[in-house]
Amino acid sequence: MLNNPTKKEHLYPSDGAETWMQLLKNTALFDRRTGKPLLSQRNRNFRVDHSALKQSDLLHTSVMDIPHKDEHGLMDINPFGLGKKPRFTPIIYDLPDAKITVTGSSEYGIATIYDYDIVIYMISHLTRQMNEIKYKIIEGEQNPRLPQRMMHINVTDLFRQLKIVDGGKQHTLLKSKLQRLKGTVIEIDKKIDKTLRRNGSLSLIGDYQIDSETKSGNISEFILEVPRWIYDGVVRTADPTVLTLCDDYMLLKSGYHKFLARIARKSAGENSWNWSIEQLYERSGSNQPMKRFKSDIKEAIDKLKTDPLPDYDIHYQETGTGRRKALSIHIEKRTLPT
Repeated sequence: MLNNPTKKEHLYPSDGAETWMQLLKNTALFDRRTGKPLLSQRNRNFRVDHSALKQSDLLHTSVMDIPHKDEHGLMDINPFGLGKKPRFTPIIYDLPDAKITVTGSSEYGIATIYDYDIVIYMISHLTRQMNEIKYKIIEGEQNPRLPQRMMHINVTDLFRQLKIVDGGKQHTLLKSKLQRLKGTVIEIDKKIDKTLRRNGSLSLIGDYQIDSETKSGNISEFILEVPRWIYDGVVRTADPTVLTLCDDYMLLKSGYHKFLARIARKSAGENSWNWSIEQLYERSGSNQPMKRFKSDIKEAIDKLKTDPLPDYDIHYQETGTGRRKALSIHIEKRTLPT
């Protein structure tokens, strides 16, 4: 449930916060009696792992090197359609902890898994900016400003990060992607309070504005508003609600492979996980008949035998016969050679 409106509390800790200190004052990390942070700004709890700092090269990272980040609370479902064409019927997930309904506009439909790459790009850049702020704190800066929710996006950089060949057709498709993302709404009705999922009505992106176009009509820059729930999940001082996807996620061309990569990261993590075909079908949001979905998943996993996902091995196993025939999917984090 939402906070009691009679209480002077923030819906999100980041609401109204423009600096690191203001963010702390909105959280349990700030002692209102003493007026001081509960954790020193140089405390190890604020530190970023030095190997991570080296990997992302916070001060000199090019757009090609930014790790792909996704929203933790939605990685076990698809808040989008799996196909390349937009879907117009709602996606409904009735899960143990929440009922989630995804709808799109009557004109543009629900965003696709390929449209969602823009959301991943947005989360990834915001996470990088927050890592830079934490690095400044480690270096002694007292109260750096938080990232703005209005993100200025260079389309050339966007296409490079999304592994899209720049061209006139892609600029037309970009407008359609933004329209679908803007119109896609996720309604979450939590059944259990202790869950990382947000509650209420969420949008995949906020407002956007085409800021600059070339003489040929191609988009060169646009401004994108980061939704409050995504912004808060990234800038929060404790337990950011983001997970890192594999480096080559944007190279995956199959919607099913993207789906498997996301759900592998959320469910298996650093270990392994098993899904029955019924469970996987439920989490996919697919509007295909089960029989067709089962066939498509098997075909997608078969293709991974020659071109596997970067971080995970995925296999399926069929047991039983006739009506008792069952399909299970095993996901395991690949161990790097020593």
